[in-house]
Amino acid sequence: MKLKYVLSKLVIPIIIIFGGLIRLIYMSTPNFWTDEAITLKAALMPWDDMWRALINDTAPPLFTLIEYFLLKIFPINEFVTRFPSMIFGVLTIYGIYLVSKDIFPYNKSYQNLITLFSIINPTLIYYSQEARAYSLFVCLSTFSIYFVLKLIDPEKRTLKNYVGLMIICTLGLYTHNLFLFIFLTDAIILGICYLDVKKIKQTFLNELRLILCFVLSFIAYLPWFPVVLNQSKTVSKGGFWLHLDPIHDLILILIHIFSGGQLTSSKDMILAEIIRYPKVYLATILLASMLMIIIFALIKLIREKILTGLQKKLFIVLLWTLVNFAIVYIYSFKTSFIHIRYMIYLIPSCIIMTIGIFAYFKSNILKVTLLLTIFISQIVLTFITYQNIPHSKADTKSLVVKVESVYNEGDLIVHPTAYSYYAFDLYSNLDSRIYDPDFKLEYYQGLAVLSEDDYIRERQIQTDSKQIFVVYLWGESKELKELRQVLENNYKKIDAYNYDGDLHLEIWQKTNN
Repeated sequence: MKLKYVLSKLVIPIIIIFGGLIRLIYMSTPNFWTDEAITLKAALMPWDDMWRALINDTAPPLFTLIEYFLLKIFPINEFVTRFPSMIFGVLTIYGIYLVSKDIFPYNKSYQNLITLFSIINPTLIYYSQEARAYSLFVCLSTFSIYFVLKLIDPEKRTLKNYVGLMIICTLGLYTHNLFLFIFLTDAIILGICYLDVKKIKQTFLNELRLILCFVLSFIAYLPWFPVVLNQSKTVSKGGFWLHLDPIHDLILILIHIFSGGQLTSSKDMILAEIIRYPKVYLATILLASMLMIIIFALIKLIREKILTGLQKKLFIVLLWTLVNFAIVYIYSFKTSFIHIRYMIYLIPSCIIMTIGIFAYFKSNILKVTLLLTIFISQIVLTFITYQNIPHSKADTKSLVVKVESVYNEGDLIVHPTAYSYYAFDLYSNLDSRIYDPDFKLEYYQGLAVLSEDDYIRERQIQTDSKQIFVVYLWGESKELKELRQVLENNYKKIDAYNYDGDLHLEIWQKTNN
C-alpha cells in the first residue's frame, strides 16, 4: 500500500518533468525569427534606449526586462533566450494541474489526464520554445483561473489567495495587453459570485479584500496605463497585420488550439465565400449578444446554487473562456487579435473542459474510446509539430554564412522590408540597412527599436559598391519590386538562394555601364 501511495504521488511530478524535457527538443535548433529578434534587439539596448523602445512599441515590458537581465549574465544564443519561455511552459503545466486538482479534488485519474494532455498540446509546446511573451502570458492566465476558482469558494477566501490573484493580475498586465480582458473577466466573474443584490451595501463592506485586490493591481499598473492608451492609438491609426474574417478565423482558432497551427483550413474553402456577405457580420454580432444573454442566465442558476460543486467549477472555467473569447472577438471587429499566438491563453481552459466533460459520461467504453481518440490525435499532431519545428523559422544563419563567404569591403547588404533585418543583425557583424526612402514601414515591423542608422533613405542607392546583397522574407512584395527597379539601373542579378522559413538572398553585381 505504501509503494502504491508513493507511486501515486510521483505521477504528476514525472508528467511535469517529462513535459519540460520534451520542450527542450529542438528548442535551440530554429534560428531567431523576426519577432524574437525584435525583442532581443530591445533587450540588448542600453537601459534608457530600451525603455524608449518599449514605450514606442505596442507590448508591455515584462518579458523584455526578463531577457534584458538574462543577457547581462549569459551570452546570447537560442537556448539561453528561449529558456525562460520553456520554464513558463512547465509552470503552465503545473498551473493546469492545480486547476484540475481544484475541480476534481478526489479524482486522481482526471488530474493526471488533464495534466498529461497539457504536456502534449502542440501549441503550448511550440510557444514554449519561442523568445517572446506568449508562454509567460498563458502561464499567468492559467494561474488567474486557479485563483478565481479558489475565491469563488467562501471557505478559501483567504488573504493568500487574494494576494496571489493580485500579483498574477499585475504581472499579467505588464506581460500582454490582452490581459486587460482577463483582468476584466476575473472581476466580472468574482463580482457576480460575491454579489448579493438584496444586500449590495453589506456585500461591498464584507468583500473589501476582493475590491482591494483589483484596485491595488490596477494602481500598480497605472504607470504603464497611459502608455497602453497611446499604443492602442498607434494600432488603430496604423492598422494591424491581422484583418478579421469572422467565420473563417473562428474555425481556424478552434483548429489551432489543438493542432499547434501546423494544420490549417484553406482560404479557398466554400465557407470563405460565405463570410464575404455583410449579413454574416450582423449574424455574428447577434450570436455574440445571444451568447452573453445565455451566459448571464446560467450565472443566475449558479447564484441559486442549482449546480453541484463540480458542475459549478467546470461552468466557471467555461464562462471564463467564453467571456474572454467574446470580448476579444467583438473587439476584433475594430482591431483583430483572432490568431492563436494572441488567443493562446484559452488553451488551458479548453483542455480542462475537453477532459472534464467526460466526468458526465456514464458509459466507460464510450469514455475510454473518446479519450483514446483524442489522445492519439494529440500525439500525431505533436509529432507533426516536432517534424516542422527545425524548418519553421527563417534559416538566417545559413544565409549569413553565404553572404560572409563572398562579401568584400564596401559591399552593401540591404533589406526591402524590416522583417529580415533583425535576425540578420543578431547573427552577423556586417552592416546591413533597410531600404525605406518613403518612410513607409508599418509600425509592427519593429519601428520602435530602429534608429536612423538602420535605414537607407536615398531613393537611388550609391553605386560605389561592387556587390549588393538583397535579403528578404516571404516572397515577392512591392518593396522588393521597387528595390529591384532601382538596382537594375547599375547592377545585374547574378545569383539567388532560398532558405528554410521562406527566406531569400539575391546577389547583384555592378555592371560596366
